[in-house]
Amino acid sequence: MKYIIALLIILGTAIIFTLVKWLDGKITQKRTGKSSEELKNNKKWLIISFIGGLIIGLLYVILFYI
Repeated sequence: MKYIIALLIILGTAIIFTLVKWLDGKITQKRTGKSSEELKNNKKWLIISFIGGLIIGLLYVILFYI
């Protein structure tokens, strides 16, 4: 049970990081009026933010949970 909660913490952190980055991209798109073609680069940054969230979540679990 402890490991399931640890996995949920890690995935939750990664999903939150990705969601924040995605919302930031949508707000930027509305403010600047850039087309989705100009923001295709954003998928790369979403993947990077997901991986960063996994790393941060893993560090949190290692330091404070397990």
